[in-house]
Amino acid sequence: MGSPTAPLVADVFMNWLVDNLSKIGCSPHIIFRYVDDIFCAFDSKDGMDKFFPNLNKVHSSVSFSKELEADGQLTYLDVLLTKNENGIETTIYRKNTHAGLYNKWESLSPKQYKKCHTKLVTSFLPNLQLVPIDPQRISTH
Repeated sequence: MGSPTAPLVADVFMNWLVDNLSKIGCSPHIIFRYVDDIFCAFDSKDGMDKFFPNLNKVHSSVSFSKELEADGQLTYLDVLLTKNENGIETTIYRKNTHAGLYNKWESLSPKQYKKCHTKLVTSFLPNLQLVPIDPQRISTH
């Protein structure tokens, strides 16, 4: 898993990267970050095409991949964003490989992991609020 300080160093780097995105040219008008996943929205596909190669030149050890909107849909983390006439609709996204299985309480996994998952599901997820995105600010070209 690496050094105990690796997550901290990665978080500092990602914060620095997001803070300096305007310096690499053609900045996105919407940007969200969760750990190492970045969500960006551009005014045009041309803007994204100029931005992405420069993003991968920031540091030789860091390589970003991209997912593009297809049929008005895009996934980010475990959320499926669907563009419709009223704005953006969000639903839970599951990969094709998702089996719907979680650790049973009786499993040999450490109890701290099971408690953490239970706490996440019962306290954090019901209070999660997503900010709607103005569909006119997202280009499909």
